[in-house]
Amino acid sequence: MKQILTILMAAAAFLSFGQSNQADFENLVQLGEFYSKNIDCTGDDFIQTVDRLRTRNLNHIVDALIAVGKADQKLLSKEFLSKPSDQELKYWYVLREIHYNLQPDNANPKTSVEVARQTLEDDIDHRWLLDNYYYRINIGVAKMFNDKDLSKTDIRLDEYGLKTDTEKATLFFSTSNALIQRFQVLKMIKNYDQLLEYVARMPTFNGRPYYEYTAFGFEDFEWIGYNKTESYKTRHLGSLYSALAGHMSALAEKGKNEELRDLYFNSILSMPEYFKYSGGLEKNLQELYKELKTPAQPAGISMLGLKIGDSPKTVEQIKLKVDAREKNMIKFKTSDGNDFSVTVQKGKIVYMENDWLQNPKATQPLYSDFRFGHTTLREIRARFGTNGFVHQNRRSFTTDKHLIEFNCFEFDSPNNEILVIATKIPLSANVTKNNISDNLKLDAIIIADKNYLDEIWGKQKAYDKNYKKIKP
Repeated sequence: MKQILTILMAAAAFLSFGQSNQADFENLVQLGEFYSKNIDCTGDDFIQTVDRLRTRNLNHIVDALIAVGKADQKLLSKEFLSKPSDQELKYWYVLREIHYNLQPDNANPKTSVEVARQTLEDDIDHRWLLDNYYYRINIGVAKMFNDKDLSKTDIRLDEYGLKTDTEKATLFFSTSNALIQRFQVLKMIKNYDQLLEYVARMPTFNGRPYYEYTAFGFEDFEWIGYNKTESYKTRHLGSLYSALAGHMSALAEKGKNEELRDLYFNSILSMPEYFKYSGGLEKNLQELYKELKTPAQPAGISMLGLKIGDSPKTVEQIKLKVDAREKNMIKFKTSDGNDFSVTVQKGKIVYMENDWLQNPKATQPLYSDFRFGHTTLREIRARFGTNGFVHQNRRSFTTDKHLIEFNCFEFDSPNNEILVIATKIPLSANVTKNNISDNLKLDAIIIADKNYLDEIWGKQKAYDKNYKKIKP
């Protein structure tokens, strides 16, 4: 009777399997059961068994599992880092669900056939599917890093078919965590030399050290682990913060002060918008931020101490290299190499602009704690609680390679100064109206006199339905 029931379940699963064939389904179930016994995918017996379960639609999965078992550096190539098809992602999720179903603490296990069928029928969040895939293959990456130098490997997140910041962060989190989770252990046992040795062997992401990747402004979502649901950002940013704390401690212990400063100011360690995801580190991060926040920003609505309405004489007190000078405008080169221009009219300062020149080590603007090249328009809107307004004649423009947008916010201050945020996105970016604000990133900041902007950009404006003035 039991055998008949199993056959009927398999038949029902096959009928619901869409265009895939029966061999795919049967082999996928067997693959899931065998994988559950050996998720490290090690040994010749594993290779021989999974090799026998190949079908056209399972080939890439089998290749990946064998690569995991061998800790093959191909796992960090396009062959495996590229986003798989929706069908393959679903198959990987079947492996996960069969594995969880077979755990000894599962009080109500189902047959693997039932689990596979239900998983294939369910509408599963695509973000969970992608996260699961990268988690599975990075088991092999973690083993690889035990003795491999990956410092010449550059993981270019734009080259793997990942369309959004959420998808790119998913790959970043999974890969980096497989490498840096050991930092926490090494910090606990105070083995700082080995920790820094691992840091030196880390791959780069988009040509930069792992800690400089900070594109986490995407919308948070619930993430489901084994018998546990939690915030995706809390789970993954929390792990990243713990590893960064270990890295920071090692640099401090070894007196590497310049590297310590670089780590702090170019990572999420100095980005308060993410502190809430750091778990037990939040209070310490807040205190450190208050203590170390760059002193280059005087209090008030100002840039390098200059304010809208100040006398032109105050501009001459700026001790920076003059890059250009016109009748009513002077442009300086800031200490970190960015541009800072000041315009005067009728005996007072009416316009100040700070432009980023794309140096990844010079991301701190002269006003605000936002970061050039990192802070997204969505994050800025969230900070101010409004999308402000736009000048109809200065909403946006395009260059050969980028779209640049201008959002204006009026300060609730005696002078009613206007803060203009210029954000930029490559024209080649694959975005939709729902995620474009996650990809528009800070490129310039302007503080200007309200009447002066009306004069040069026009008085016609379009206001956000939630428009309100912002606090300095």
